Amino acid sequence: MTKEALEEHFFSHQPDILFFKVVNTRNDEVIGHMEFSEINSTEKSAILSRVLIGTEFRGQGFGKNLLEKAIAYAKNELKLETLNLTVFSFNQKAISLYEYLGFETTGIEENYINIAGDFWHRKAMRLQ
Repeated sequence: MTKEALEEHFFSHQPDILFFKVVNTRNDEVIGHMEFSEINSTEKSAILSRVLIGTEFRGQGFGKNLLEKAIAYAKNELKLETLNLTVFSFNQKAISLYEYLGFETTGIEENYINIAGDFWHRKAMRLQ
């Protein structure tokens, strides 16, 4: 996603989406973000998506910290019991982090998207 597309997404009025961002406190630079969407208080569930950490900040624990705080917020403040997500199957670092945090694989959608002749598979995961 381009910076412009992200800004348009973030600043559009979407009442069922809750955004989180990671800010470098040294210079107030936003270095990552994620969101909860399709928040359903009846089913006590939501979709966790768009987890992104800037390339130069990866591998430093920012994603883990972000997800741990977001999961705690979902459970303690939103009173959610189930979080769902999808991740491309080649993104093994993200999958390993999700598994470390307790997410379990619920399915794989093969050939989800064709990018320049290369089919990407998508893994569905759930935390309960």
